[in-house]
Amino acid sequence: MAISLGTSDTLLAIVPKQSVQPGPEGHFFANPIDPDTCLAMLCWKNGSVTRERVRVSTGVADWDRANDLVMNHSRPGNGGYMGIYILEPEITPLVLTAQIARFGPNDEKLAEFDSAATELRAVLESQVLAMCTHSANLGLQHPKRILVTGGASVVSFFCSFLLLLPIPPSPSFSSPFFRLCLFCCLVSSALENINCSKGESRGSPAARQRVRLSGVRLSERTQ
Repeated sequence: MAISLGTSDTLLAIVPKQSVQPGPEGHFFANPIDPDTCLAMLCWKNGSVTRERVRVSTGVADWDRANDLVMNHSRPGNGGYMGIYILEPEITPLVLTAQIARFGPNDEKLAEFDSAATELRAVLESQVLAMCTHSANLGLQHPKRILVTGGASVVSFFCSFLLLLPIPPSPSFSSPFFRLCLFCCLVSSALENINCSKGESRGSPAARQRVRLSGVRLSERTQ
């Protein structure tokens, strides 16, 4: 798997043909070297530009300082605080209206977080979880190796999160379960041992409606 963390984020991976799951997001290309596999690609418009704008809004001077804040002043799962950061119209999933949504441990909607560390962890966790969910939706399996390039590849904390790819998708995620699953992933790289509950078909209209904003079901308050 290769991930480019640039102005936009791009994920590329080799997928066995039998694992291919075409859907409304992402692309599949024929592999000219191995006819039994395909090349899968996902793109997110809200990449480094979004990360930079959020960092600047917190008053943190650079990513070295941001990395220190996140590592030393916040915990995996962010204490239950989570956010969705769409500062430009998004393509994965398709979201035409720019918006930021922040939520607290009790699912309450917040105007802002109380610290820069919480804000920074929230934007990075949300982007990695989007990659996890949408790559799993395409049939990508846990990769043997991840190659990371682009400007944000120097942010060690962010790159360590990419070791989680992909999280098995589940349309029955509620926000507390989302946070629990994230915490479990952070403390263990054995993703195969994480069992997500099964719900309705991911392709059903109801499921597509719930995943339109973040790729996982948060709750109807995000609609």
